Amino acid sequence: MKKLIFTFISTFSLTSVATICTPAVELIKSSEYLKSSKIMSLNSSQVIEIASQIAKSSCTEGDEKLEHLISTFSKLGFDTTYSVQKTLSLVTFDLEEIKGYTSALKTLFLKKFLDLDINSTIALTDQLLKNQAFKNNKSNPLKSVSDLTSDCLDKNKWGLYPMACRDILDQIIPHLSKFQKPFYPIFNTILNDLKDENIFGLNLSEALKISIQLVSSEVHSSDDLKKSYMYLIKEWKLSPSEAFKIALNNVIQSSLNEIHKENEKANEASKP
Repeated sequence: MKKLIFTFISTFSLTSVATICTPAVELIKSSEYLKSSKIMSLNSSQVIEIASQIAKSSCTEGDEKLEHLISTFSKLGFDTTYSVQKTLSLVTFDLEEIKGYTSALKTLFLKKFLDLDINSTIALTDQLLKNQAFKNNKSNPLKSVSDLTSDCLDKNKWGLYPMACRDILDQIIPHLSKFQKPFYPIFNTILNDLKDENIFGLNLSEALKISIQLVSSEVHSSDDLKKSYMYLIKEWKLSPSEAFKIALNNVIQSSLNEIHKENEKANEASKP
């Protein structure tokens, strides 16, 4: 009897939390939204094409996705043909990701971010989306991108040219989603430690290169690097360059090994 009750409860729990997809509802809601939309004038084939894509890819909230995408493209002055193509390429993403995407696109465009034209701004925002930067909005990826760029351009901080800042972003964006906490404070702390004349004393160019290398390996702090570095100099009388090389390699390899272990655990757990 206990086994029967447990089985019933387990089955009920699983079915009660499962997401039920309703493609017919999504098709109808999306079609009606597009048909009545005053933002964009679409012909019947365009309406059916977009609504069908929503129905195939969205269990719920398809009309909300459309509202965010279409209103954003309209405000930015995109023509109907481009808006339809862009909407079709984006509706498969989750609603939260689309909200993050449209917010970032409007913010970057209105700020004339890095003096980019609209096509380059879209390419940058697409890059953030495809690298899952908006999957964890608690880490506020857009603020990290904005703060990093602000410091990068500031003559009293890094003082780099826009294209150099864009190059740094290209290297960092693929790793934003790996950090559960805001990315830029972590990156900036590592960078400042590397530049600190009382510790490593690296110049800006070297410090940026190493900081990018560390965060790319999912290192979240320079603490272990500092401890190893100071120990090797003090106890083993190594030169600063020798100590730094060993300490850096140890920290990066340790982090990569942990990532590999976690990936193996995930692969094992996913096996039937």
